[in-house]
Amino acid sequence: DEEARRRGTQKTILERRAPPTFNSLVEIQSFDRVAVHEDIASTVDQLLRGFDAEAEVRTLDPAGGVVRVARVPVTPRPNDRVVTAGSVDDAEHQLLEPAPAGPPRRILPFGVSRSRLQEAIDSTRSAAEIVDSLDAADVVMTLRPYYRRRSGPLQQAASRGIPVYVLRNNTTAQLERQLLSLRGLDETSDPVTQALREAEEAISAVAFRGEQRVELSPQNSYIRRRQHELANRHGVRSASQGREPYRRVAVLAPSAPGDLPWAADADL
Repeated sequence: DEEARRRGTQKTILERRAPPTFNSLVEIQSFDRVAVHEDIASTVDQLLRGFDAEAEVRTLDPAGGVVRVARVPVTPRPNDRVVTAGSVDDAEHQLLEPAPAGPPRRILPFGVSRSRLQEAIDSTRSAAEIVDSLDAADVVMTLRPYYRRRSGPLQQAASRGIPVYVLRNNTTAQLERQLLSLRGLDETSDPVTQALREAEEAISAVAFRGEQRVELSPQNSYIRRRQHELANRHGVRSASQGREPYRRVAVLAPSAPGDLPWAADADL
């Protein structure tokens, strides 16, 4: 500290850890304007040291030709701070606030890695916390093998009306997608995603809540086939009924009265 004060310098010096992957960089500023950094290493070094770097601006003329306008300075914005170990005080370390959208969630992981779930919560900035008991949870996350066995906590969750979300695999990426889905930030406009989600809710109603028959919305043959496959993976029956364009899938309990035959070949 004393040496830094005496020299009028800072204790921590920001430096590149390695040579850049690419030699040059083209920054697209608008449809007909770009800034060319011919030497990325030099640009990064100057910015890290607090100096202005220069980039060559090029534009398109009305005839489509490239015009070199000038070399303009590139100044770091106030919020573009590069933080390295030891460069800030501990008092400056603050947790990011949860991202907007979606109510807070208390998640009970059943067969899901708690550390990966916490990592996914942090990376998506979700307003969620991991709990240890079903009494404190409003959402349960599990994997397919556990869901198929329908062990104690999953049955209790269904009886209490607590949503159970079934993941394909125990990866951080899968957990992140599910958390974004809970916040309503996934691809809700995708008709396939919506149809499969509707099928999952129907399967849950038949498997856990005692429903004998749940009819889904009319879909095309491709989506109906996906819904049949999903029902088969979860061990419940399904059948197609109606005529196009109103043909739809019905999820059936094993002993549902008035069972329909299995779906037509066009769906399977």
